[in-house]
Amino acid sequence: ARIRMDRAISEIISTYSVRRDLPAEDGTSRLSQDLRYGLISVRTLFHKVTEARQSASPTAQASIDIYIKELAWREFYFAILHHFPHVLDHEFKADWKGLPWDEPGAKFELWKQGRTGFPIVDAGMRQLLATGFMHNRVRMITAMFLTKDLHIDWKLGESHFMQHLTDGEIASNNGGWQWSAGTGADAAPYFRIQNPWSQTAKHDPDGKYIKRWIPELAKVHPKRFQAPPEDGRPLAPGYPLPCVDHKTERDRTLAIFKKHRGNETRHLQRNLPPPRLPRHLRRGRPPHPGDRAHLPTLDRPLPRQRPQSPRPRHGRDRLPPHRRRTHPRRLRQMGLRRGLRHHHQPR
Repeated sequence: ARIRMDRAISEIISTYSVRRDLPAEDGTSRLSQDLRYGLISVRTLFHKVTEARQSASPTAQASIDIYIKELAWREFYFAILHHFPHVLDHEFKADWKGLPWDEPGAKFELWKQGRTGFPIVDAGMRQLLATGFMHNRVRMITAMFLTKDLHIDWKLGESHFMQHLTDGEIASNNGGWQWSAGTGADAAPYFRIQNPWSQTAKHDPDGKYIKRWIPELAKVHPKRFQAPPEDGRPLAPGYPLPCVDHKTERDRTLAIFKKHRGNETRHLQRNLPPPRLPRHLRRGRPPHPGDRAHLPTLDRPLPRQRPQSPRPRHGRDRLPPHRRRTHPRRLRQMGLRRGLRHHHQPR
C-alpha cells in the first residue's frame, strides 16, 4: 500500500486534473481500497500530498489541489453518515422522500449484466463484475443511468455496488449514489442528467475503454459509440440494441421530479399552522433587535405601527425618566432641599 501511495504521489497526482476523467488511462491514484481497509491513513496521505505540493510546478499544484478536494469529499460523506444515519434507508433531502420508482425487472438485470445497449454503461458494469473496480467517472454515468434513464431506486444500485466493489465504502458509496440520483447532500440537481452518448464522446472518444471490456465491439468504429444506432441494427452481432431511448426517459424523469416537488410543496402548505400576529403586536411592545418575531411573513405582512415606549413595570419606573423625582423622604435622608434632584448637587 505504501509503495502504491509513493507511486501515486510521484507519478499520478501531478496530472490528476487532466487524466482523472479518462477511464482508458491510468490517471487515478487507485488508493481507495487501501484507504477502505486502513492499509494507509488518510491523514498520512494528506500530509505526504501537501509536502509534494510545495515543490511542484503551478500546473501540478492545481492538479494536487483537485486531488485534495476529492479526499475532502470522502471525509464529507463520512460526516454526513455520522450526523444523518438515516441516509442509508432514505433520501437525505426531505423534498425527495417518497419518490416513485419503477419496479426492478428485466431492465435492472440487463444493467447488472452490462447488456443495456449503451456501450459506456455496459463497459463499466462488466469491469465491475470482472475486477471488483470501476472508474469513478463511469460510476457516475452508470448510477445516473439507472436512476434517471431506467427510473430504478438508487438503493438497489447502491447495494449492487457494495456487493462487488473491493473498495466499497458505505459512506462514499451512499453519498455517490445519492449525488447521482439528485437526492443527497450537495447533490447534482435533478435536472442534471448525464447523456451516456455525449459522455462517451467526451471521456472515451477513441473507444479504448469500451473495446477493452466489450470484446464484441472491438472492430466497431468508436464514432458509433457516441450516438444511438441510426439504422435500428445492433452495433455488432451479439450486442443488444439500446434498451431505452435516452431523450424520452430524460423527459419522463424531469416530469416525475417536478410533479413530486409540487406535491410535497402542497402537502407542506396544508400542514402549516395558521398565521399568527408577531409577538410584539400580541403583547403590545415594540420589537427587540434580536427578536425575530417582528419580521413579516409571506402570509401576513407586518402592518405599519407607530413606535411605542416600553411598557412601564411598577412604581417609579411607570414614569418616563424626565418626569421622575426623588421621594421627599429620600431627600431628607440625603440632607437635600425638597424637590431638588440629588444628582444635580455637588458631591
